[in-house]
Amino acid sequence: MTTEAQRGPRLPSVEGARRELGLHVRSLTHEVRDRQGTVALTLRDISLELYPGQIVALLGTSGCGKSTLLQLLAGLTRSSQTGSQKGTITVDGDDVVGPTEKVFLVFQDYSEAVFAWLTVRKNIALATRQNSPSVEEIAARLGIGELLDKHPRTLSGGEQQRVQLARALVAAPRYLLLDEPTASLDLGLRKDVLDLVAEQAKQKNFASLLVTHNLDEAVYIADHIYVLHRRAARDATLTRCEGFGRAADTVAEAQESKHFRSLYRAVHDRVFG
Repeated sequence: MTTEAQRGPRLPSVEGARRELGLHVRSLTHEVRDRQGTVALTLRDISLELYPGQIVALLGTSGCGKSTLLQLLAGLTRSSQTGSQKGTITVDGDDVVGPTEKVFLVFQDYSEAVFAWLTVRKNIALATRQNSPSVEEIAARLGIGELLDKHPRTLSGGEQQRVQLARALVAAPRYLLLDEPTASLDLGLRKDVLDLVAEQAKQKNFASLLVTHNLDEAVYIADHIYVLHRRAARDATLTRCEGFGRAADTVAEAQESKHFRSLYRAVHDRVFG
């Protein structure tokens, strides 16, 4: 019998209906087709859950559908409920049928996510809402405070990626989806970025789903980890592992822990086994 705790928290009743809090994917099967209409990949029977305050990682080898799954969660790709496609995606009890301000996706391709004709300041400020942290504060924390009056074309790839991330943090969404947000950054900046995401998630009580190829970072920062496997030629399935949950101040300190090393081995075996 499923308990209330296992089902997760719920929002107060609205017009007599109990509304479930969280981002939920239940038994989703989604086909990815190529330009010729041939099925190139099937995300099969995918289920996951994400609650405000959590940091969750999504891992998997290249081409297994991680970016596609994020786009489905953000409502940028629709999952047709016909034929072999089935399942549900809900955000706080509402079906995801398109983009919503509760969910913010930071794209892997930063060049298409910043507006060349706007300054860095205006790019970030596009997402300002009531009770948002200040543009200047977030920009400074991300090391781009001195670039606010510049245009994106004058910035490096890593700087443009941080502009996109700054916009996401200023938006303070309920669910923040990050598609390899540190891929263009050096080691020191990666740590600063992940520390800031973790801090803001706690302060603003939003959930973060992080796609990365860095297993150490994923195991260290995540409360739990989903691994997307491409087992058959065209099928990808999802499993869940425990994360370290930032139980040390740094990744280097975590690596000294037997518990961390055990978690790392388990995740590594799931990804590459």
